[in-house]
Amino acid sequence: MKRVLSILLTAVLLLTTATFASASTPSVQLTAVPEQTEEETAGAASEAQAIDKDETVYVTLNNDGSVASMYVVNHLETPASGVYTDFGSYSDIQNLTDSQTPVVEGDAISFTLEESEKGFYYQGTPVSGELPFTYEFLYSLNGKSIDPQDLIGQSGKVEITILVHPNPNAKPYFAENYLSQIQLPLNLDICSKINAPGATTVIVGRTATLAYMALAGREGEYHLSFEAKNFSMDAVSITCSYFDVNSFVDVDTQEIKDAVNQMSDATGQLYDGTIQLKNGLSALSGGLDQLAQGAQQAQTGAGALSGGIDDYTDAVKALSDGCDTITAAVDGFLVQGEQMLGSYTEIKEWAEEALSYVRELITSLLPQAMQPEILERLAEAEEQLAAMDEKITMLSSGIEQLAGGIRSLNDGLAQLKDNSGSLKDGAAQMQEGLAALSAGLDQISTQSAAIPSEVQKLADGQQLLHEGIGESSSYLDQFDFLEKSGEAAVPVSFVSDKIVPNSVQFVIQTPALSQETTKEAPEEPQEDKSFFDRLLDLFR
Repeated sequence: MKRVLSILLTAVLLLTTATFASASTPSVQLTAVPEQTEEETAGAASEAQAIDKDETVYVTLNNDGSVASMYVVNHLETPASGVYTDFGSYSDIQNLTDSQTPVVEGDAISFTLEESEKGFYYQGTPVSGELPFTYEFLYSLNGKSIDPQDLIGQSGKVEITILVHPNPNAKPYFAENYLSQIQLPLNLDICSKINAPGATTVIVGRTATLAYMALAGREGEYHLSFEAKNFSMDAVSITCSYFDVNSFVDVDTQEIKDAVNQMSDATGQLYDGTIQLKNGLSALSGGLDQLAQGAQQAQTGAGALSGGIDDYTDAVKALSDGCDTITAAVDGFLVQGEQMLGSYTEIKEWAEEALSYVRELITSLLPQAMQPEILERLAEAEEQLAAMDEKITMLSSGIEQLAGGIRSLNDGLAQLKDNSGSLKDGAAQMQEGLAALSAGLDQISTQSAAIPSEVQKLADGQQLLHEGIGESSSYLDQFDFLEKSGEAAVPVSFVSDKIVPNSVQFVIQTPALSQETTKEAPEEPQEDKSFFDRLLDLFR
């Protein structure tokens, strides 16, 4: 915005300078003006007329920027004949229109004038007066400071620094409302590789005119450099004129400042939010890193689990195989038991028949006295046979239960064997899944670890944006003169507070840096100059 506004103001001032150059210079035709006779003077109207005037202050600076000389050309409108009384403290006054001598009383300067559409011009050397700005011109050749007069005819890299300072001693009207444009002409046959940042350059023919502008009440520092061959330079021209922003720019700087402040607040909040986001992402990155480590540990545990399941599956297979052997043995034992039970049944039946037969023999063959003892032993044998029968029955039942249990165990081991295979496959799938999860979390953790630094770069950019907006706000303060006041300021005379002029302009110039300016002019005899000589001197 600063660059655009500077270009706009430069363009406006270039336009107004062209108009001012033609309007501010006294427009006087070089025709003979007959001197008034005493009778004609006495017959002129003596009525006092109101002053309607413009002031142009012509200033010659030394090459370093200090003031060498100054004079004021006053242009009075003369719509009617009469006495026109202007005010100002001058050490010397010259009539530029005719040969009339003014009547000076203190700071009052009176002329008795005839009606004229061209008006009346006179020149005065002010006793005092301060320019809106002060100027400094610093020169260097090949990096070393040099007096500008010593620079004439030299070759090498020339650097010029122009310093513009608001003049605290100037009248507030000039200090607050006047812009200064500096025009520095460079001959392209002499100067090359021109580097003039911030300058507006206009090339006409073989002359490049560099224009710089200092805003009202603002410091200006301008640097330019170029390669010179047999250095010389025409005069630097400076104009200071009133700039009525209301006539050119419709800008509400306060509204812009409010919008910029809102942007500044928004970018500040955005920066704070981005920093919070960065902190959250840092915490997330740490959590993801821990999660990745946990997944890696789970993957390691899954490998150990898979190995354990392999051992478990092998043990179940061995147990199942052993159970199959036991089942086969029990089945054989059950068959043998059933065979033994059948044999025992046959033996029992034979033994019962034999005991019954023995009982009959005892009762029939042995004497009565011997029978009780033998029959008692026979009864014991029958009881033992009955007890043996009960035990064999229990043994047979136990063998059947053992065989059934072993078969159930074998069936369970078979199912466990089948399921252990599924468990092994599941453990392998779990290990593969955990490996993929661990790899994915490692990748996410690595990528997320880089995100906070990228977010910090974003935050740094937002901080720069915030600072840039704040800086632009400070730049806006430099354009306070753009705030529309509703009406233009009332002009102030450069030479007197007793009169209000239509306008005041400053035309400032430095001496040319050329061989001609270094030659001392021969002394000429003093002679009285005519009005035409004095008029021509004004333009020489």
